[in-house]
Amino acid sequence: MNIQLTAAPLIGAAIGYITNDLAIKMLFHPRKAVYIGKFHVPMTPGLIPKEKNRIAKSLGRAIADQLLNSEVLQNALFSDDMTDKLRCSIDAIAERNRDNGATVNEIMFKFLSEASVRQLKDSIKGGLQSTIEKFIRNENIGERAADALLDYAREQIQGTFLGMFGSMLDEKMRDKIADMINDMLDEKAGDYISEYLDRGIEGIADKRICDIIENHGDKLDELKEFIINIYKNIIGGNLDRILKAVDLEKIVEERISGFDVAELEALIFGIMKKELNMIVYLGAVLGFLMGCVNAALSFIK
Repeated sequence: MNIQLTAAPLIGAAIGYITNDLAIKMLFHPRKAVYIGKFHVPMTPGLIPKEKNRIAKSLGRAIADQLLNSEVLQNALFSDDMTDKLRCSIDAIAERNRDNGATVNEIMFKFLSEASVRQLKDSIKGGLQSTIEKFIRNENIGERAADALLDYAREQIQGTFLGMFGSMLDEKMRDKIADMINDMLDEKAGDYISEYLDRGIEGIADKRICDIIENHGDKLDELKEFIINIYKNIIGGNLDRILKAVDLEKIVEERISGFDVAELEALIFGIMKKELNMIVYLGAVLGFLMGCVNAALSFIK
Protein backbone atom coordinates (compact mmCIF):
# COMPACT_ATOMS: atom_id res chain seq x y z
CA MET A 1 0.00 0.00 0.00
CA ASN A 2 2.81 2.43 0.89
CA ILE A 3 4.57 1.63 -2.39
CA GLN A 4 1.34 2.43 -4.29
CA LEU A 5 0.87 5.69 -2.45
CA THR A 6 4.46 6.72 -3.26
CA ALA A 7 4.66 5.37 -6.80
CA ALA A 8 1.42 6.86 -8.16
CA PRO A 9 2.43 10.54 -7.66
CA LEU A 10 5.97 9.87 -8.97
CA ILE A 11 4.68 8.03 -12.02
CA GLY A 12 2.11 10.80 -12.60
CA ALA A 13 4.84 13.44 -12.36
CA ALA A 14 7.04 11.52 -14.81
CA ILE A 15 4.18 11.08 -17.26
CA GLY A 16 3.21 14.79 -17.03
CA TYR A 17 6.82 15.87 -17.54
CA ILE A 18 7.49 13.54 -20.46
CA THR A 19 4.12 14.28 -22.12
CA ASN A 20 4.53 18.07 -22.06
CA ASP A 21 8.19 17.86 -23.11
CA LEU A 22 7.25 15.56 -25.98
CA ALA A 23 4.34 17.82 -27.00
CA ILE A 24 6.65 20.86 -27.22
CA LYS A 25 9.24 18.92 -29.23
CA MET A 26 6.50 17.66 -31.56
CA LEU A 27 5.75 21.26 -32.48
CA PHE A 28 9.00 21.21 -34.49
CA HIS A 29 9.68 17.50 -35.05
CA PRO A 30 9.68 15.58 -37.24
CA ARG A 31 10.53 18.22 -39.80
CA LYS A 32 9.34 16.13 -42.74
CA ALA A 33 6.41 13.81 -43.31
CA VAL A 34 7.10 10.19 -42.25
CA TYR A 35 5.81 7.25 -44.30
CA ILE A 36 5.72 3.55 -43.56
CA GLY A 37 5.39 2.17 -47.04
CA LYS A 38 2.57 4.23 -48.48
CA PHE A 39 1.03 4.89 -45.07
CA HIS A 40 1.45 8.48 -43.86
CA VAL A 41 2.25 8.52 -40.17
CA PRO A 42 -0.22 10.91 -38.48
CA MET A 43 1.05 14.18 -36.99
CA THR A 44 4.07 14.25 -39.26
CA PRO A 45 5.62 16.62 -39.99
CA GLY A 46 5.33 18.61 -36.74
CA LEU A 47 2.80 21.41 -36.43
CA ILE A 48 5.19 24.30 -37.16
CA PRO A 49 6.95 22.72 -40.19
CA LYS A 50 3.55 21.76 -41.60
CA GLU A 51 1.86 25.14 -40.99
CA LYS A 52 4.90 27.44 -41.32
CA ASN A 53 3.52 29.43 -44.25
CA ARG A 54 0.13 29.92 -42.62
CA ILE A 55 1.77 30.92 -39.34
CA ALA A 56 4.03 33.37 -41.19
CA LYS A 57 1.03 34.97 -42.89
CA SER A 58 -0.87 35.25 -39.61
CA LEU A 59 2.11 36.74 -37.78
CA GLY A 60 2.72 39.22 -40.58
CA ARG A 61 -0.91 40.35 -40.44
CA ALA A 62 -0.88 40.57 -36.63
CA ILE A 63 2.32 42.65 -36.56
CA ALA A 64 1.12 45.00 -39.32
CA ASP A 65 -2.39 45.40 -37.88
CA GLN A 66 -1.74 45.42 -34.16
CA LEU A 67 1.92 46.06 -33.31
CA LEU A 68 3.16 48.42 -36.02
CA ASN A 69 0.07 50.12 -37.43
CA SER A 70 -0.07 53.83 -38.21
CA GLU A 71 -1.58 54.75 -34.82
CA VAL A 72 1.16 52.94 -32.87
CA LEU A 73 3.91 54.44 -35.04
CA GLN A 74 2.44 57.94 -34.75
CA ASN A 75 2.38 57.64 -30.96
CA ALA A 76 6.04 56.60 -31.03
CA LEU A 77 7.19 59.13 -33.64
CA PHE A 78 5.29 62.04 -32.07
CA SER A 79 5.97 61.22 -28.41
CA ASP A 80 7.42 63.83 -26.04
CA ASP A 81 10.65 61.85 -25.90
CA MET A 82 10.96 61.91 -29.69
CA THR A 83 10.25 65.64 -30.02
CA ASP A 84 12.76 66.37 -27.20
CA LYS A 85 15.37 64.41 -29.16
CA LEU A 86 14.55 66.47 -32.24
CA ARG A 87 15.03 69.71 -30.29
CA CYS A 88 18.39 68.49 -28.99
CA SER A 89 19.42 67.50 -32.51
CA ILE A 90 18.51 70.95 -33.85
CA ASP A 91 20.55 72.59 -31.07
CA ALA A 92 23.53 70.38 -31.93
CA ILE A 93 23.19 71.12 -35.66
CA ALA A 94 23.04 74.87 -34.99
CA GLU A 95 26.17 74.68 -32.84
CA ARG A 96 28.10 72.70 -35.46
CA ASN A 97 27.11 75.07 -38.26
CA ARG A 98 27.88 78.47 -36.72
CA ASP A 99 30.76 78.87 -39.20
CA ASN A 100 29.11 77.10 -42.15
CA GLY A 101 29.22 79.36 -45.23
CA ALA A 102 27.00 77.12 -47.39
CA THR A 103 23.48 78.24 -48.26
CA VAL A 104 20.36 76.36 -47.20
CA ASN A 105 19.82 75.37 -50.83
CA GLU A 106 23.34 73.96 -51.12
CA ILE A 107 22.85 71.88 -47.99
CA MET A 108 19.50 70.51 -49.17
CA PHE A 109 20.76 69.66 -52.66
CA LYS A 110 23.69 67.84 -51.08
CA PHE A 111 21.37 65.31 -49.44
CA LEU A 112 18.13 65.52 -51.46
CA SER A 113 17.13 65.38 -55.10
CA GLU A 114 15.72 68.47 -56.80
CA ALA A 115 12.23 66.93 -56.69
CA SER A 116 12.55 66.21 -52.95
CA VAL A 117 13.73 69.76 -52.24
CA ARG A 118 10.79 71.14 -54.18
CA GLN A 119 8.42 68.83 -52.30
CA LEU A 120 9.90 69.93 -48.96
CA LYS A 121 9.52 73.62 -49.84
CA ASP A 122 5.96 73.04 -51.04
CA SER A 123 5.16 71.21 -47.81
CA ILE A 124 6.57 74.09 -45.72
CA LYS A 125 4.70 76.61 -47.82
CA GLY A 126 1.47 74.62 -47.59
CA GLY A 127 1.71 74.36 -43.80
CA LEU A 128 2.41 78.08 -43.40
CA GLN A 129 -0.30 79.11 -45.85
CA SER A 130 -2.86 76.92 -44.12
CA THR A 131 -1.89 78.42 -40.74
CA ILE A 132 -2.09 82.00 -41.99
CA GLU A 133 -5.43 81.48 -43.75
CA LYS A 134 -6.84 79.80 -40.65
CA PHE A 135 -5.64 82.73 -38.54
CA ILE A 136 -7.34 85.21 -40.90
CA ARG A 137 -10.62 83.31 -40.70
CA ASN A 138 -10.55 82.82 -36.94
CA GLU A 139 -9.47 86.36 -36.03
CA ASN A 140 -12.40 88.10 -37.78
CA ILE A 141 -10.09 90.32 -39.80
CA GLY A 142 -12.97 91.82 -41.82
CA GLU A 143 -14.88 92.87 -38.71
CA ARG A 144 -11.77 94.29 -37.05
CA ALA A 145 -10.80 96.23 -40.16
CA ALA A 146 -14.33 97.61 -40.50
CA ASP A 147 -14.34 98.75 -36.85
CA ALA A 148 -10.95 100.43 -37.25
CA LEU A 149 -12.03 102.12 -40.49
CA LEU A 150 -15.26 103.52 -39.05
CA ASP A 151 -13.56 104.66 -35.83
CA TYR A 152 -10.96 106.50 -37.88
CA ALA A 153 -13.65 108.06 -40.09
CA ARG A 154 -15.61 109.30 -37.05
CA GLU A 155 -12.47 110.84 -35.57
CA GLN A 156 -11.68 112.65 -38.81
CA ILE A 157 -15.11 114.23 -39.26
CA GLN A 158 -15.71 114.99 -35.60
CA GLY A 159 -16.10 118.74 -35.08
CA THR A 160 -16.52 119.44 -38.79
CA PHE A 161 -19.51 120.07 -40.98
CA LEU A 162 -19.56 116.39 -41.89
CA GLY A 163 -19.76 115.45 -38.21
CA MET A 164 -23.54 115.59 -38.39
CA PHE A 165 -23.38 112.55 -40.65
CA GLY A 166 -21.39 110.50 -38.13
CA SER A 167 -24.51 108.70 -36.99
CA MET A 168 -24.80 107.20 -40.47
CA LEU A 169 -21.64 105.18 -39.77
CA ASP A 170 -23.73 102.60 -37.96
CA GLU A 171 -23.67 98.83 -37.40
CA LYS A 172 -25.29 98.14 -40.76
CA MET A 173 -22.51 99.96 -42.62
CA ARG A 174 -19.94 98.21 -40.46
CA ASP A 175 -21.36 94.83 -41.46
CA LYS A 176 -21.33 95.74 -45.16
CA ILE A 177 -17.71 96.86 -44.99
CA ALA A 178 -16.76 93.72 -43.03
CA ASP A 179 -18.48 91.49 -45.61
CA MET A 180 -16.69 93.26 -48.45
CA ILE A 181 -13.30 92.85 -46.76
CA ASN A 182 -13.97 89.19 -45.96
CA ASP A 183 -15.03 88.52 -49.56
CA MET A 184 -11.89 90.22 -50.80
CA LEU A 185 -9.74 88.15 -48.44
CA ASP A 186 -11.44 84.92 -49.54
CA GLU A 187 -10.85 85.80 -53.18
CA LYS A 188 -7.39 87.34 -53.12
CA ALA A 189 -5.63 86.48 -49.86
CA GLY A 190 -4.63 82.97 -50.95
CA ASP A 191 -2.75 84.28 -54.01
CA TYR A 192 -1.07 87.07 -52.04
CA ILE A 193 -0.02 84.73 -49.24
CA SER A 194 1.26 82.15 -51.74
CA GLU A 195 3.32 84.73 -53.60
CA TYR A 196 4.71 86.17 -50.36
CA LEU A 197 5.66 82.73 -49.04
CA ASP A 198 7.34 81.80 -52.34
CA ARG A 199 9.58 84.87 -52.07
CA GLY A 200 10.20 84.34 -48.37
CA ILE A 201 11.09 80.65 -48.61
CA GLU A 202 13.40 81.17 -51.59
CA GLY A 203 14.99 84.13 -49.79
CA ILE A 204 15.75 82.00 -46.76
CA ALA A 205 16.98 79.13 -48.95
CA ASP A 206 19.52 81.45 -50.56
CA LYS A 207 20.94 82.62 -47.20
CA ARG A 208 24.11 81.20 -45.67
CA ILE A 209 23.67 78.92 -42.67
CA CYS A 210 26.11 80.93 -40.53
CA ASP A 211 24.26 84.19 -41.30
CA ILE A 212 20.90 82.69 -40.34
CA ILE A 213 22.28 81.39 -37.03
CA GLU A 214 24.02 84.69 -36.25
CA ASN A 215 21.12 86.97 -37.17
CA HIS A 216 18.26 84.82 -35.95
CA GLY A 217 19.77 82.90 -33.04
CA ASP A 218 17.12 84.34 -30.74
CA LYS A 219 14.48 82.72 -32.94
CA LEU A 220 15.95 79.22 -32.54
CA ASP A 221 13.20 78.08 -30.17
CA GLU A 222 10.55 79.19 -32.66
CA LEU A 223 12.48 77.47 -35.44
CA LYS A 224 12.58 74.23 -33.47
CA GLU A 225 8.82 74.25 -32.96
CA PHE A 226 8.33 75.10 -36.63
CA ILE A 227 10.56 72.21 -37.74
CA ILE A 228 8.77 69.83 -35.35
CA ASN A 229 5.40 70.90 -36.80
CA ILE A 230 6.73 70.34 -40.33
CA TYR A 231 8.07 66.94 -39.25
CA LYS A 232 4.68 65.99 -37.81
CA ASN A 233 2.82 67.23 -40.90
CA ILE A 234 5.10 65.36 -43.32
CA ILE A 235 5.22 62.11 -41.34
CA GLY A 236 1.60 62.22 -40.18
CA GLY A 237 0.29 63.05 -43.62
CA ASN A 238 2.26 60.31 -45.34
CA LEU A 239 2.52 57.55 -42.75
CA ASP A 240 -0.29 55.43 -44.17
CA ARG A 241 1.19 55.74 -47.66
CA ILE A 242 4.66 54.84 -46.33
CA LEU A 243 3.33 51.76 -44.54
CA LYS A 244 1.42 50.71 -47.64
CA ALA A 245 4.52 51.10 -49.80
CA VAL A 246 6.71 49.20 -47.31
CA ASP A 247 4.07 46.42 -46.96
CA LEU A 248 5.25 45.34 -43.52
CA GLU A 249 2.89 42.36 -43.48
CA LYS A 250 4.49 40.92 -46.62
CA ILE A 251 8.03 41.53 -45.34
CA VAL A 252 7.34 39.68 -42.05
CA GLU A 253 5.55 36.86 -43.88
CA GLU A 254 8.42 36.36 -46.34
CA ARG A 255 11.03 36.60 -43.59
CA ILE A 256 9.40 33.92 -41.44
CA SER A 257 8.58 31.71 -44.44
CA GLY A 258 12.25 31.92 -45.43
CA PHE A 259 13.42 30.59 -42.06
CA ASP A 260 14.66 27.03 -41.93
CA VAL A 261 12.63 25.14 -39.30
CA ALA A 262 15.81 24.63 -37.25
CA GLU A 263 16.40 28.41 -37.27
CA LEU A 264 12.79 29.04 -36.29
CA GLU A 265 13.05 26.53 -33.46
CA ALA A 266 16.25 28.15 -32.19
CA LEU A 267 14.62 31.60 -32.42
CA ILE A 268 11.49 30.58 -30.48
CA PHE A 269 13.45 28.66 -27.82
CA GLY A 270 15.86 31.58 -27.51
CA ILE A 271 12.96 33.90 -26.71
CA MET A 272 10.68 31.56 -24.74
CA LYS A 273 13.00 28.93 -23.25
CA LYS A 274 12.04 29.83 -19.67
CA GLU A 275 8.30 29.81 -20.43
CA LEU A 276 8.47 26.51 -22.35
CA ASN A 277 10.42 24.87 -19.50
CA MET A 278 7.75 26.10 -17.09
CA ILE A 279 5.11 24.30 -19.19
CA VAL A 280 7.16 21.07 -18.91
CA TYR A 281 7.54 21.47 -15.13
CA LEU A 282 3.87 22.33 -14.80
CA GLY A 283 3.06 19.03 -16.51
CA ALA A 284 5.16 17.26 -13.87
CA VAL A 285 3.38 19.12 -11.03
CA LEU A 286 -0.08 18.39 -12.43
CA GLY A 287 0.89 14.73 -13.01
CA PHE A 288 2.12 14.52 -9.42
CA LEU A 289 -1.12 15.99 -8.08
CA MET A 290 -3.23 13.65 -10.20
CA GLY A 291 -1.14 10.76 -8.91
CA CYS A 292 -1.78 11.90 -5.35
CA VAL A 293 -5.52 12.06 -6.02
CA ASN A 294 -5.44 8.61 -7.63
CA ALA A 295 -3.46 7.16 -4.69
CA ALA A 296 -5.85 8.75 -2.16
CA LEU A 297 -8.89 7.30 -3.94
CA SER A 298 -7.23 3.84 -4.00
CA PHE A 299 -6.46 4.14 -0.28
CA ILE A 300 -10.07 5.09 0.54
CA LYS A 301 -11.39 2.08 -1.39
